[in-house]
Amino acid sequence: LRQVEQALLSHPQVSQALVTGWPPAAASSTQLAAYLVAGGDGTPAPAPEALRQHLAARLPTYMLPTSYSMLDALPRLPNGKLDRLNLPAPDLPAAREDYRAPATPAESRLAAIFSAVLQIDRVGAHDNFFNLGGHSLLATQLISRIRQEFALELPMSVIFETPVLAALAAELQARQDNGTQAPLKLIRPVGREQPIPLSFFQERLWFVHQHMPEQRTSYNGTMALRLRGPLSVAAMQAAFQALAERHETLRTTFAIGADGSTPLQVIDPAPRVQVALQECDEAGVLAAMDACATHQYDLGTGPLLKVQLLRLSDEHHVLLIGMHHLIYDGWSQFTVMSRDVPALYAAALGQRPAVLPALPIQYADYAVWQRGQDFSADLAFWRRTLDGYQDGLQLPYDFARPPGRNWHAATVGITYPADLAARFTQFHQASQSTLFIGLLASFAIVLHQYTGRDDICIGTTTAGRNQLELEDLIGFFINILPLRLNLAGDPDIAELMRRTRQVVLQAFEHQALPFEHLLNGLNKQRDSSQIPLVPVILRHQNFPSRMSGQWNDGLSIDLIERDERATPNEIDLQFYGDGSYLEVHVEYAAELFSAATIHRMIAHHQQIMELMLATVSDAG
Repeated sequence: LRQVEQALLSHPQVSQALVTGWPPAAASSTQLAAYLVAGGDGTPAPAPEALRQHLAARLPTYMLPTSYSMLDALPRLPNGKLDRLNLPAPDLPAAREDYRAPATPAESRLAAIFSAVLQIDRVGAHDNFFNLGGHSLLATQLISRIRQEFALELPMSVIFETPVLAALAAELQARQDNGTQAPLKLIRPVGREQPIPLSFFQERLWFVHQHMPEQRTSYNGTMALRLRGPLSVAAMQAAFQALAERHETLRTTFAIGADGSTPLQVIDPAPRVQVALQECDEAGVLAAMDACATHQYDLGTGPLLKVQLLRLSDEHHVLLIGMHHLIYDGWSQFTVMSRDVPALYAAALGQRPAVLPALPIQYADYAVWQRGQDFSADLAFWRRTLDGYQDGLQLPYDFARPPGRNWHAATVGITYPADLAARFTQFHQASQSTLFIGLLASFAIVLHQYTGRDDICIGTTTAGRNQLELEDLIGFFINILPLRLNLAGDPDIAELMRRTRQVVLQAFEHQALPFEHLLNGLNKQRDSSQIPLVPVILRHQNFPSRMSGQWNDGLSIDLIERDERATPNEIDLQFYGDGSYLEVHVEYAAELFSAATIHRMIAHHQQIMELMLATVSDAG
């Protein structure tokens, strides 16, 4: 809200600004109301549309207020502070002159889905999914809910081609009326008396652990949360015990089957999770994090979930959670666990059941379901797409490549200029694209400049939760997609964005093929010092996160960042940002690159983004 207010105050006809949610008492209010005072000396009040245009040049669409109310003065209390309770009610319905309520049953059902996915209260027939804040991950959630509500399998390309609600509703209705929809491939629970295979995604990591011992810490996950306030150790113990009982994957180990070679999941029906309490100081916190990050898990005996409470004082603790990636992913950590653990902790404190979504299936059910899918069409697509691609990007290495892949993970974090982030967001919205597609296209230019190649493959990861039942599960669903970009023929920016968008959409429509299957289908080797297809990974980490704020009974939490482990990639760029900011967390192999080289590459990326914006502006 402060950001929106600052943008309003930059308007020459505004002297004071207050932005708030309306109604004030709403539990989840996303109707933004702006209250403004015009400048003095007879300065005329700006029109609402002029204010909206002013903000649209500085903020993403979903941050624009719905209403703009001009006041003679903002209401204040006797002590001079703003009196928010005496703000007049805004005329919200009149704030959107182009608003049309959903008119057909399909539009109403789809508007409810838009509202749930985007977490906004009102969606009109003319609203554009991407202009409301949608991106590729939210588009995946949109598709999963359309599958459930309309019983339709929808390619992601349809969302990009028809992002306006009325047009998309008409497309859904036409597909239903056509009656050619194939039966949905739904996940069903299976009996636990049968052998439970690994998912294909798990099998990829299990192979690395078994055959590449130097990479065994590459897939360690360490999360440390600083907890300040009154803490119940017993309630924390009960919370993690309940978490493991709720999610089978947290009580799973891996054993070789009767054939002597096939790995199977072994699910403990009666887990005992131990939350170890340890007296500690600040230096000990870092040492404990490093020990957790470099711990070598025994996949056969477990546990693959380790929880410690480091006690610095009576009201200052660090919660340290270590896991192997075989049992979790980023969504599991930052969305599911960060919702479930506080809820279970609060329930333990109050000695009452936790209110959490029911889990109709578990990860084992998903693994069995995935093993039954036919990937032949997807494999054929990827073989055509990657035919003739030559590995080896010849990146700007600082050091000679060692014979093995025992690479230490070094990291740098860089924040992009706020103005560049805002303008780049407007650019990709105007091109009916996403921030990820714009970042991918711009970084492909950087790699083209460094390598001299027109044919460049950049990897990305997918969340893999394309069915609604998977969103509340802890488990490993991540797949790798190799995105092959063609920069031949000196394409202009519009053409490059078109090519990149097409590559991304086609890849997402064939994302089901496990990366290990693809490597096998292309006869690529994984155990050399060269990474096939995807030495560079780029992703936009935009899954919802609840990793900061307040827990029950005044307990505040903050994330501590530190990572000491091996890395499976040469360069892994993780972008964070929603249009109001943009930052990148780069993990790279310290045996191949210096920090100076990584900083230089990111500086060049920012220059390329500026050039792209300037080129588009000149063309306009």
